[in-house]
Amino acid sequence: MKKLFVILMSVFTALILCGNSVQQTIIKNLDLKVENKAGLLKVVEEKIPGIVSVDGTNFKAEMAFSNKVRGISFHKLKWTYRGIPIEGRYTVLQEKEGVIFKIHNHITQFDIETKPTVDKLTAAKNIFSLKYQINSSQPDFISDLVIVERAGGYRLAWKIRFRPESMLDGRFFYVDAHTGKSLGGGNFVMSLSENSAKVFETNPIRDRDPITVELPWVADDAEGKLTAKLDEKDVRKIVATNCLDLGDTMEYYGQKYPRCTPTQVANKYENGNFIYEDWDKGVAFKVDAEDVYSEVSVYYHLTKIYNYILNLGITDFTHLSCHRAGYDNNSIIGVSNFQMPSSATSLAPMDNAFYSPHDPMFAEMFFSDFEYSGDMIVLGQGTRADFAYDGDVIYHEFGHAIVESVAGLAYASFPDKYGYSNESLALNEGMADTFSFIISGDPCLGEYVSEGFGAMYGMEKHGEFYCLRYADNENLVNENFYGESHHDGLPAVSAHWKMFKAAQAEGYTMDDFAEFFMKALMSVTRSDLQFQGWAEVILSTLEESKMADMHDAFEEILTEKNFFEEIRARDIKKPVQYLMSGGVSNYPGAPSSSLPVEIDEMEMEVAPMYVQLYYDVPECVDTLVISGTPATMDGSSSTPRYNLLARKDKPVIWDLNDIPVKVKYDDFITGTNEWTVKKLEPGKRYYLQFINSGPEGLLHSIRTTESWSSKDECEIEEKTDDDKEETDEDILADDPVDTDKKDTKSSG
Repeated sequence: MKKLFVILMSVFTALILCGNSVQQTIIKNLDLKVENKAGLLKVVEEKIPGIVSVDGTNFKAEMAFSNKVRGISFHKLKWTYRGIPIEGRYTVLQEKEGVIFKIHNHITQFDIETKPTVDKLTAAKNIFSLKYQINSSQPDFISDLVIVERAGGYRLAWKIRFRPESMLDGRFFYVDAHTGKSLGGGNFVMSLSENSAKVFETNPIRDRDPITVELPWVADDAEGKLTAKLDEKDVRKIVATNCLDLGDTMEYYGQKYPRCTPTQVANKYENGNFIYEDWDKGVAFKVDAEDVYSEVSVYYHLTKIYNYILNLGITDFTHLSCHRAGYDNNSIIGVSNFQMPSSATSLAPMDNAFYSPHDPMFAEMFFSDFEYSGDMIVLGQGTRADFAYDGDVIYHEFGHAIVESVAGLAYASFPDKYGYSNESLALNEGMADTFSFIISGDPCLGEYVSEGFGAMYGMEKHGEFYCLRYADNENLVNENFYGESHHDGLPAVSAHWKMFKAAQAEGYTMDDFAEFFMKALMSVTRSDLQFQGWAEVILSTLEESKMADMHDAFEEILTEKNFFEEIRARDIKKPVQYLMSGGVSNYPGAPSSSLPVEIDEMEMEVAPMYVQLYYDVPECVDTLVISGTPATMDGSSSTPRYNLLARKDKPVIWDLNDIPVKVKYDDFITGTNEWTVKKLEPGKRYYLQFINSGPEGLLHSIRTTESWSSKDECEIEEKTDDDKEETDEDILADDPVDTDKKDTKSSG
């Protein structure tokens, strides 16, 4: 008892993240001895619940996985409550030489009823008919009873996964098991010797001349195909396959659709090696859905990044649970030349790449006749570029696999005090982009794919290359958010790039940075991680890193990139292509990102825009007109319906502790394509937030018009030389000050 008291009285730091969610805690200076694996499991079972202050009778921790980096083991624990899994809340134990010395924790005590009052079929039918627009009394689905944190508390929910419409359909839905109401959801598809092979080291644009390499791990028992041999843990790390149009079909609720068939074509026994130089069309940006090189390229780049991670000293790195010894299907499958059904009779190029964790629905529909089944990295044969040719795209998608494995970030947006946050999705993209520059060594991601589409989509060149995204960018957290995860991840990859360059200037290597980055990912304890929380994890991880002396430099970078600015809002006067929001529950398509609220004494369901806006009112302005065009992202006939909330001096706040949610705002402004904010006070800051009562979508072509509508005339006061300190720049500014009455000005 005395020892436990000493543990609990050790240094205890609470990192309070934005929103009404549970606190993340870091418990330091521990001295918990564990002699072996059995001792570790005993500590997890008997001591950890008490240390993190939860009831050990109802709350049970179990090992999710362990990773070891340079002598420090990271043991990630997942939790159950009365036998039901708690999603997205973890505890990470750090152990060195048999001593647990630090704990990152994100689980807290709660008490809920665990017997559902809504059965899974009822929950599934309510969601299915709405989201899929198919009438069926027996929808094809799988479900699990889980516990999720929503609206300021933990809730019992059915997690439901329906038969997917396509390989891009990774949708899952949460339904409250007591009320039957939607709790949102997400989409886990994250949308990039004789073993000799010729490959483009990164891609055919950056590296014009192919090189000859020896492909690692190729199995001798795989009939000459690109399948990794069983390692010491009986895991086949990588399997590469083509996806050919062989006339096969899949059935979806009574309708048959074509599908490409996973087929391993590259064969060293038939060809003598893995040198396939049938890349002429691909290099020329022409469609070739049967080239063998794309399959070789996938295997080369996947084994390249996998091997790099292992060589960092992460001796226990294993991917997902189905990619471990003891499972029948445990490979990561890289698929090239993937095409999508364009109709009931034909396939069409897919301009995309994505990562998906193992999903039994996908396996049945697309891989039913394939020898292997597991987590997938799928590279599309696009209209103008073959995504399998671009190493950066493959490193990015494998980066998603790593983030899934060691950080466990969610594939969904979450409610918080500023409305709805997609920051965890943005961080996921920024982290995945980071693995691209870790492997390729440069900040330009995807030179080959970008060359195929760059001019068409108005991309800018960085130096001699177009880039899908550019790590050395100046985007800031909040100020440059659109609400789209890839774009909003740019501040993250930029911060990571700047941290690497700062460390490099002090003599550290890319390997040093990558090792530190992996340790930081292992220390994440919440699936709905936000930028401020990630910054805290980074700085905490530095304490046990060989780069500990970079703390101040990294903190300065994170501060400059706005990681510690809590209020998720951007300047409305700053040009933006579009702003995105989720949709409400009674529309087909994506899981809802909405909240039940009470506004102007009316109860309604709304989806807050992912980022708020702020407006600093200048002199002689008391009216602001905002115009924009709502649009859906799926081409449906229904469009978003946006209204506007306004608040002076403070952001719009969503109190998630009550249902319906209480919203702190001053004015509720309705409109269709135009919203007018009146009675503004010059010199004040106003926060504005669009709320959507329609389907998921965006607002584009946003413009603002300022005016002075008061009957009282307003003049901008002219400053005299006595009002300012004269500088050389002031001497050059001899133009007279315009003191005319200010009428109207517009910006886009």
